[in-house]
Amino acid sequence: MRLTFYDSALEKKAVMFNWLSMLWQPEYNDVGYFVIELQENSEFFGIVKQLDYVVFDEDPDTVMMVWGIELKDRKVVISGHSAVYLLNNRVSDDVVKNENAELAMRRQIENMTPWDCVTVGELKGLPDKFTAQTSDGSVLEYCTTISKFSDIGFRFRKLNKNLLFECYKPDVNQNVRFAAKLGNMGDERYSESEKDYKNVAVVAGALIDGQRVTVVVGDTTAVGVARREMYVDARDIQPNEGETREEYEERLERRGEKKLSERLKIVNSNFSILTEDVALGDLVLLNPTYTNETLQARVTSITYKSQNNTMQKIIGIGQPIPTNRR
Repeated sequence: MRLTFYDSALEKKAVMFNWLSMLWQPEYNDVGYFVIELQENSEFFGIVKQLDYVVFDEDPDTVMMVWGIELKDRKVVISGHSAVYLLNNRVSDDVVKNENAELAMRRQIENMTPWDCVTVGELKGLPDKFTAQTSDGSVLEYCTTISKFSDIGFRFRKLNKNLLFECYKPDVNQNVRFAAKLGNMGDERYSESEKDYKNVAVVAGALIDGQRVTVVVGDTTAVGVARREMYVDARDIQPNEGETREEYEERLERRGEKKLSERLKIVNSNFSILTEDVALGDLVLLNPTYTNETLQARVTSITYKSQNNTMQKIIGIGQPIPTNRR
């Protein structure tokens, strides 16, 4: 196992083969993280710096970025996030609505203020469409919102002296099926919650002619228990000079869509695996113990835990989808 560190210009500066412990967790369509613990007298203390990049040979398509270095409890702790976190330092006011998801994300990278070594990689031609709406935020917020809605992964991958922004969406991995009875799945942890889930937003804006301008967005056709409403006070969004009523209402709708994107159903399933035949973003078949159905789910995270010269690999999956197979 090897960790290779690069400076902000992607020049190699250090290679690490040993550590006290290491946690490395890339995410499919969110920000991953890592933590490395070293002896306090480690030669790397003072060499590795904040904003350095790091690549783990067990996961070569992920680039992490150092954001914290500290000496505590007689240990050196180096920590950080996946390189996509740098997009949190770039902003956009672009309006993305009802368009190809991959092209929309790539446009944010192409139009943002440049970051050293960052460029856009190969267009994959993914057909998925972003039919919601988002605007006004960090480039990272744009990418996470669009990718989660469209079930598309995004990452920075190192190629020579470039960080390539890529979108990807693997097909079903037919090589593996996970089940406790097959002996390749253990330590199951499952949770779900709809407590904070909302699918309809009532957005109230400015007072015009004695009445609040109000729009309703989301799954407006939902009824009964399927309808989960939330109220959004948007009085801070005032009409601009020369703006039509329709244009103003569109801005209110964008606020409502953004609030709904923060109130999704929560389904978490994690387990340890005994196979190497799975990659981040793969669609896999599951036979978990909490249901009699065969499920299909996407691998949304892979956690590598290294301690005492042993490596444990734990996969996290997104919301499971029932299939017709058993």
